[in-house]
Amino acid sequence: MNLAALKYRNILKDSQSPIQKIIYSKHPDYDGHNYFALLKDNFGSSSDELNLYASNGGSGTCFHSKFNAYNKAISEALESWAYYEVKKSKFLFEKLGFTIDPTS
Repeated sequence: MNLAALKYRNILKDSQSPIQKIIYSKHPDYDGHNYFALLKDNFGSSSDELNLYASNGGSGTCFHSKFNAYNKAISEALESWAYYEVKKSKFLFEKLGFTIDPTS
């Protein structure tokens, strides 16, 4: 059972949400669904030094389900935000092992 619809149902309505907007796109070489969840400016980093991810948000793709792609994008954006917050604290960053394997 996927509870993402319940967990993320107000993600765009909540003023304290880290998600600014969610964008749907269609790729010419891929028949699946693509979403990108953009983080608000104050919830992430625009600095490449702090950003493990390609951009300030998260993407989600799924061949069969728009629903799954949408929720994957939100989940990825939240992971990006969490990484950024941990990266700001050198103590936490080292304690959680990001210095051991920077690809985590």
